[in-house]
Order: sequence, then C-alpha cells, then structure tokens
Amino acid sequence: RSFEYLNVAMMLGAILAVSALLPTMVRWVIGAHPMPEGETLDRLRGIARRAGVRVNRVFIWRTEGAGIPTAFFIGLVSPFKYVFVSDALLRNLSCDEVDAVFAHELGHARYRHLWYLLAFLIAFSVVSDALTGVVLPWLLAPERLGGVLRGVDADMAAVVVLASVVVLYLY
Repeated sequence: RSFEYLNVAMMLGAILAVSALLPTMVRWVIGAHPMPEGETLDRLRGIARRAGVRVNRVFIWRTEGAGIPTAFFIGLVSPFKYVFVSDALLRNLSCDEVDAVFAHELGHARYRHLWYLLAFLIAFSVVSDALTGVVLPWLLAPERLGGVLRGVDADMAAVVVLASVVVLYLY
C-alpha cells in the first residue's frame, strides 16, 4: 500500500519538476531569443507593469517564415515567467494589436490559468491512478466485467475503459 503513495508522490514530483523546467525547455526547443531593448520591449514592459504582472523575459519566436502570428505565456514561478511572441505577430500586426495580444497573454498570468491547468493535470493523474489501481481491478474481476471480457488483455481493457471515461468527460 505504501508503494501506491510513493507512486503518487513520484508522479506529483515529476509534474512539478517539469512545470518548473518547461519554460526553459520551450525556449530552447523553439529557438526563441530575447526581445532586444527598444521601443517595443519598453511598451510591453509598461503594459505588464500596469497589469501588475511580473514577466521575467519577453522572447521572440522565429517561426521560420511560417507566418504564424501568435503569442503565449509560460511559467508558474517568477524567475521563469516568460511571454513569447512570434516574429510574424510583430511583423504583421499594428502596435495596438501587438499590445492587445500581449495583454491577453498577461491575463493568463494574472488570473493564474497555468496554476488551474496544473491542478487539473494533478487531479487527473491522481484519479487515473486510482482508476487503474483500485477501480479497474474491481471492475475487471471475474464476477463483474472480467467474465464478459474473458481472454481480453487486462492492460488493453484498462486503456479502453480510461479512454471511454475521458471521451465521456469531454462530451
């Protein structure tokens, strides 16, 4: 029984570690570079200051000519709170439009949307662990569905049941 708690603790630790490292990993994977000092960065910093949101860095995401005008906020803790804006966004939108997109991303930080997402992921992980560790063995017992699913691989049955739960939840 103590191994089940260890499994949950390790899962939660992994989620928190990935959450802390994710901003740096994303920056590296997409090849973003810091926005250079200048009028645009000063304007965006001013928006963040007025919104009461501390953003450590603003990065430019080079979309390699794909022309994707987008931005995103990432980071749970202050040293790693970053906003990424694509080069296409800076190139194709007016200053007011860039400011609006940036302010929208700051809204995710201000209203802690990433914390809500993290809480959902942790809850989903705990529930799915409980399903696979407690509910599924009970459900797949020979006197229940196990009798109906005779000869079906238990792991495959677990995947089907979990997928069904997710689909039912989403719809």
